Amino acid sequence: MKAPIARFAPSEMSSRQIRKTIDAFANSASLAQLAGYDGVEIMGSEGYLINQFLCKRTNMRYDEWGGSYKKRMRFPVEIVKSIRKAVGEEFIIIFRLSMLDLVEQGSTFEDVVELAQALEEAGVTIINTGIGWHEARVPTIATQVPRGAFTWVTEKVKPYVKVPIVTCNRINTPEEAERILSSGQADMVSMARPFLADPAFVNKAAEEKSHLINTCIGCNQACLDNVFKGKAASCLVNPLACRETELVVDTTPTPKSIAVVGAGPAGLACATTLAERGHRVDLIERNDRIGGQFRLAMQIPGKEEFRETIRYFANRIDETGVNLLLDTEADFEQLKEYDHVVLATGVTPRKVDIEGIDNAEKVVDYQTLIKEKTPVGSKVAIVGAGGIGVDVASMITEPKRIHLRIGCKSGVSIKRWSNRVACSHSQIQWLIRKFGYCKDAKVEWVKAQGKQQVGFINERLKSAA
Repeated sequence: MKAPIARFAPSEMSSRQIRKTIDAFANSASLAQLAGYDGVEIMGSEGYLINQFLCKRTNMRYDEWGGSYKKRMRFPVEIVKSIRKAVGEEFIIIFRLSMLDLVEQGSTFEDVVELAQALEEAGVTIINTGIGWHEARVPTIATQVPRGAFTWVTEKVKPYVKVPIVTCNRINTPEEAERILSSGQADMVSMARPFLADPAFVNKAAEEKSHLINTCIGCNQACLDNVFKGKAASCLVNPLACRETELVVDTTPTPKSIAVVGAGPAGLACATTLAERGHRVDLIERNDRIGGQFRLAMQIPGKEEFRETIRYFANRIDETGVNLLLDTEADFEQLKEYDHVVLATGVTPRKVDIEGIDNAEKVVDYQTLIKEKTPVGSKVAIVGAGGIGVDVASMITEPKRIHLRIGCKSGVSIKRWSNRVACSHSQIQWLIRKFGYCKDAKVEWVKAQGKQQVGFINERLKSAA
């Protein structure tokens, strides 16, 4: 069966194909070494080929590559041995090991430890942490997942190996990385999306300028979403990512006087980029603060990270010398003095043609609802089932206070996930027991607000009926 994100339906590999694939891994590593790289990382997690050999849910073989766990883990071990033989002892081999599959019939904790030790013996230099298959229903990297939420997994495996071990997932600031390293949960941290958001991340951290870092907000909208659609990866908060040779920001030979109207994400990016190029820029905003739609988004439960982009641009305004004019309504007399004017005034919620839409006691647009925290009743209809509609539903049904109590007879406790947990009671219970953190773990939710009934009205579905 073809996976939604795959181009082809899988088929069972012959023993010859398996051997050729192992040789291909070794050949690729040799080519990387020839090209001057210091090492390679083997992708053994997230439900890709190597991970599929490891788990019963996908490995249904009964030959030398399937059946018992020792046979199922033979494929990754043989890959590492083959690479080590091809590249010698000094070349770095990192293996990204799925330490928490988060799917049924995934690897147990005992399986993870057994494989980690076998890989160490086979010649890996470093073991990286992989969390969850793409098919997993538990969020692992989305913005609603708290920072460093899965470092406890790495910490649990760490005592069983001697090679350095890396942790990952939702580590997006130097401070969070330093906290993890200083706690001893891991020897190293791994980041990917934060470097799309800001390629100067490491340099800024080294210069103690973390306030100037364009922080990854974990939205996945232009990186992973694009990749899974077969498009070029980029970044919602840094559209220059992967287009650095196409969108070149260089100094202008002819500085102009430019007004940018609207200090939402588009206006902020436009104004600071123009100023960086050497233009004289006034950024005009009729509200008393910058941010636009992001200031609404950051108030949605689980989207608090969006405030980081506003923080970044506030510092960029100072850094690039943009003249910010708040509480200012742009008019023709003012704008005609500039060489150029850029309008970035955002959107106005569309008014749908429904009887009773003008009833102010019953109807409210999403911007007003989020800004003013308009009280709503216990039965709510949301017109529009897109991203904003879902966000509104999430906001009005979010409990005011929520606590997650996890305990067991042995007294072991798991790291608390801020004020909210990004998965259900049953998912948390299954996660803890399945991974073996504590076999007798019990999970208790305590909520302080009743549920609201929410219904979606999707106009496209309605019109198609």
